[in-house]
Amino acid sequence: MEPNKRIEYMDVARGLAMLLIFLGHTHTIYSISRFCYLLNLSTFIIISGYFFNKNESLKLLLKKSLKIMIPALIVFWITRAVDIYYLGKDYNFVKDTIFALSKNTIFDGVNSVGIVWYIPFLVMLRLVFYLISKISKNNIYIQGGITIVLTGLGIYLANKAIYLPWSFDLVLCTLVLFYIGYILKEKDILNKYIDEKIPWIVITIVFWTIFLFINRKYWNFEIATRRINPFGLFLSVSGCLMLIKVSYLIEKYLGIISKPIKFIGKNSYWYFLSHSVESKYAVPNYWINVMPIFAFSIKIALNTIIVEGILFIKNLINKDLTKGKEEVKDE
Repeated sequence: MEPNKRIEYMDVARGLAMLLIFLGHTHTIYSISRFCYLLNLSTFIIISGYFFNKNESLKLLLKKSLKIMIPALIVFWITRAVDIYYLGKDYNFVKDTIFALSKNTIFDGVNSVGIVWYIPFLVMLRLVFYLISKISKNNIYIQGGITIVLTGLGIYLANKAIYLPWSFDLVLCTLVLFYIGYILKEKDILNKYIDEKIPWIVITIVFWTIFLFINRKYWNFEIATRRINPFGLFLSVSGCLMLIKVSYLIEKYLGIISKPIKFIGKNSYWYFLSHSVESKYAVPNYWINVMPIFAFSIKIALNTIIVEGILFIKNLINKDLTKGKEEVKDE
C-alpha cells in the first residue's frame, strides 16, 4: 500500500459509524440502540489506532490535537453560554470544561458536555498511546501488556462510577481498541485478510450469535454511558471488524451508495460538532419518541447541510489565505 494513499473503505466505515451514532440517538428500541452503541464509537477508535503514526513527533501530535480541540471548545463554549444565559440552565462553565464528561455525574455542579465530549477524549487517547509507545520503545508486546492493564483499570473505574476529567476513565477503558487498530496496521492484518471469506464469516456468526442469544447484561460495551464489561469489549471488537468488512464490500461493489457515506466519513469530525449542536436545539425529543425514523432522516439531512456550509466557508478562507500568500511573494 502506498503510504499516502487514502484508504477509501475506511472512510466508508467512518461514515457508517457516524450513521450509527445518529441512529442510536434517535431510536427508542433498546436492541437497536444497543447495536449502535456497541459499534459506533468503537469503530472510530479502532480506525484512529489504525492510522496512528508511531514515528510522529510529540510536537506534531500536539499541533494536530490543538487543531481539533479549538473548534470543539468554541462550539462547546457557545452552546453552554446559550444554555446558561439564554435558557437559564444552572451549569458551571468552568467545571464542565475541565471535566468534559459524556454523562452527568454525582459530583455537585458537574454536567455532561454532550456529544462534543468525544473530541477531548480522542485527543487524550492518542496522547496516552503515544506515551505508551515511547515507554515501550514501540515494542508491540510491551505496548499490549501496558494497554491491557490500563484497560482493566479503566473498566474498574467505569463500573465504580469513578469519573475522571476529560473522561480519562473512558480513555483507559478503550485503549485496547486503539491498540487493536494499531496492530491491524502494524502487522498488515487487514491487507492480508480483507479479501478472505472464512475469517469474516466466523466473526459475523460469532457477533450475531452472542448479540441475539446471550444475556445482554454481561455483554455491554456502551462507552458514553459507561455500561462496560470485558465480555462486551470482545463483542464490540468483533462487531467493528464486521462493519469494516461490510464497508470494504460497499466500496468495492456499490460505488454509488459508497459516495455519500464516504462524504460523511471524510468529514466525520465536522459531523460530530454539528451533531453536538443539532441534538441540543434542532430535533425535538417528541420526534424521536414518536417518529424515530423521521428524526433519523432529519438529523442526517440537517447535519449534512451544516457541514456543507462549514466546508464552503473553510474553502473561502483557504482561498483568501492562499491569495494573500501569493501577493506577498509577488511583492
